[in-house]
Amino acid sequence: MLRSLVGSEMCIRDSIKVFGINVKKYRVSCNMFQEKLAEKSNLHTTYISAIECFRRNKDNQLSIFKSISFFEE
Repeated sequence: MLRSLVGSEMCIRDSIKVFGINVKKYRVSCNMFQEKLAEKSNLHTTYISAIECFRRNKDNQLSIFKSISFFEE
């Protein structure tokens, strides 16, 4: 049981890391600063930073995706 919990925790950490990497990648590809992404997604700049540094989960991913897609149009 303990082994499966450790595996699940690693999977969650990996998904947080992948999400953070992708948020930064697409934000930069849109020539957008963290401040602008935070404004467009109605989040605080420290929250965007925490996502990109893998310190926060992806609870607000829909807001972030909508903000990034706004700049790609």
